Amino acid sequence: MRPEKLEKLYSILAGKRTLLILTHDNPDPDAIASGLALKHLLGKVENLSCTLAYSGLIGRAENKAMVSELGIEISPFENLVVDNFEALALVDTQPRFGNISLPPNREPLVVVDHHNRKGRAPRAAFWDIREDYGATSTIMYEYLRTARMGIDTRLATALFYAIKSETQDLGREAGLVDKEAYFSLFTMSEPTWIYSIANASVPREFFTNYSRAIDSTTIHDQAICTTLGEVQYPDLVAEVADMMLKMEKIQWSFCSGIFETRLLVSIRTTNLATDCSDIIVRMLRHVGSAGGHDMMAGGKIEVGNVSATDRRGLEMRLRARFLKQISMPIRGERLVGKK
Repeated sequence: MRPEKLEKLYSILAGKRTLLILTHDNPDPDAIASGLALKHLLGKVENLSCTLAYSGLIGRAENKAMVSELGIEISPFENLVVDNFEALALVDTQPRFGNISLPPNREPLVVVDHHNRKGRAPRAAFWDIREDYGATSTIMYEYLRTARMGIDTRLATALFYAIKSETQDLGREAGLVDKEAYFSLFTMSEPTWIYSIANASVPREFFTNYSRAIDSTTIHDQAICTTLGEVQYPDLVAEVADMMLKMEKIQWSFCSGIFETRLLVSIRTTNLATDCSDIIVRMLRHVGSAGGHDMMAGGKIEVGNVSATDRRGLEMRLRARFLKQISMPIRGERLVGKK
């Protein structure tokens, strides 16, 4: 990485006293770790105080364990007064992506991300978007190396686990830079923390949710679809999409669920010749927001004024739209027989 990029970041923030570092809603390990790394990196900026924050929920067991085990200080956005911060930075997301609780009157000064920017450059004084990187944490690792900053065990473990999770142990959309960061950070990480995060305890409700997920899943040739209806935490939708893709002979996974006033959709694929982000953008065009990568993507639709019956019908229509996009039969068979 060229040092000029780092110097530009420092110069833009010079003179600022307070910076809010905001992740996407319901942050995953990559968002949390990259935010933590940016906060550490900006410790070199004189008189700058950084606060890491998120909106939504940290709901998935491994994400909760990561914050708890590593003692990461990350504040709920709703507990903060955004006007108290002179500047705003976004990590692992971008303006107008639809997955951040960004006030309409605030534009970020800094954006660092690895998602497809959909042909638009963010309106930010500094932005670094690398679509060929498997994780935003890999980008932040390169910044820390360029700045010649020490990476302690806690931060190394967070960054390592983020890359491990985001790239599925380098098996999903990982390039040479991700591999270099992964193996370098592993040597600096604490194995017992990695184990505790990866094998986090789950409540009894976890198994209730999975039982319901399995019961609502249908198979459509090489695609598997799950419509969850109401969910207790938003991360469950992506979690189920990941799990269902493991089934043999399956190349596509679709999962939808409704959390509070939003209908959430996640799609996954093992087909390297396609782009999940393009598919989900077409699926939700004019009705919601979406984004992602070649092999994984997600989106949401606001359904606050929609009845429960109509919400369920919308899930069914989205499933059909997905199957049509990938040329799979609309009619499917249940994963398990009726009880």
